[in-house]
Amino acid sequence: MTDKKYPFWKVNPHVFILGAGASRASFPNGDKYGRKLPLMSDFIEIVGLEPILRENKIDIKNNIEDIYNSIYCKNPDDPILREINDIIYSYFSTLQIPEEVTLYDRLILSLQSKDVIFSFNWDPFLLQAYIRNVSVKELPELHFLHGNVAVGVCYEHKVCGHLGNKCSICGKDLKPSKLLFPIKDKDYAKDQFIENEWESLKNYLSNSFILTIFGYSAPKTDVKAIEMMKLAWKRNRRFELNEIQIIDILPKERVEENWKGFICKSHYSIHKSIETTLSFRYARRSCEYFGDAIMMNKPWSERKMPNYRDLTKIQNWIKPLIDEEILFREKGIEIPRYTAPKH
Repeated sequence: MTDKKYPFWKVNPHVFILGAGASRASFPNGDKYGRKLPLMSDFIEIVGLEPILRENKIDIKNNIEDIYNSIYCKNPDDPILREINDIIYSYFSTLQIPEEVTLYDRLILSLQSKDVIFSFNWDPFLLQAYIRNVSVKELPELHFLHGNVAVGVCYEHKVCGHLGNKCSICGKDLKPSKLLFPIKDKDYAKDQFIENEWESLKNYLSNSFILTIFGYSAPKTDVKAIEMMKLAWKRNRRFELNEIQIIDILPKERVEENWKGFICKSHYSIHKSIETTLSFRYARRSCEYFGDAIMMNKPWSERKMPNYRDLTKIQNWIKPLIDEEILFREKGIEIPRYTAPKH
């Protein structure tokens, strides 16, 4: 990027936050072998926790958040917690992304390198999608707020990457990142990797232009997390101009209630599908389009993210857009508005 000053919407990022509902929506038929993605409502059944809970005479009618929190509050060193942790880690570690193009592939390719995705999910699909698109190079950053089974960490040198890789500094194998389990009073500073992920989230929220929340409904066990996010979002000096998009199948009133501390006036929209959000309607140009529309009264024509079955076709489709982004960053040549071709 040159020293020339540009309007904030041309340089500020689009932030995505993913919850369990995002993975369920992206993989409705499960992983490559049909293994399902759990939500809190069916977590015990899908992950296979029912036998151990029955063995310990724990009421399985409660959801995993309530069960885990109840055990932890009575005794954080209870051996059953370690067994539950091991079963959860083992289940998520086995999941493999389907071979066909997925919603996560399209999401990653719909964002620029200045944008970022933060995930609360333990499943490996987002990172697996990233890896098979890494040849594109101009991809958004990824961060994992509760740890992830596919992420490895070198705590000594503060290096993280795909589990199975080595530390770029010491050459030692990266160790599995810790998973942050569902207790009400989570200590985000207890683990260095997770603390750094949250610092990144706070920094991005304080400087972003568009925030999209996909399949995350602010559960009661994440009270501290929601408060940290809210404070960072409200510290954004353009809070009253920024846009928040919420992708959720809950009724409109419930969604508004869950996120009322984030919403400013009418600067929000609720979506049942990611297909109708800015990043998919204006592929890789969500911030540029929205800024021109609300600040300059110059809306763009849509340029929808294609839903090709062939991943290479999507990568080729976005290549001209990437070329424009590189020219803007390296030579200051502004990204052109997209206008629909005349018929």
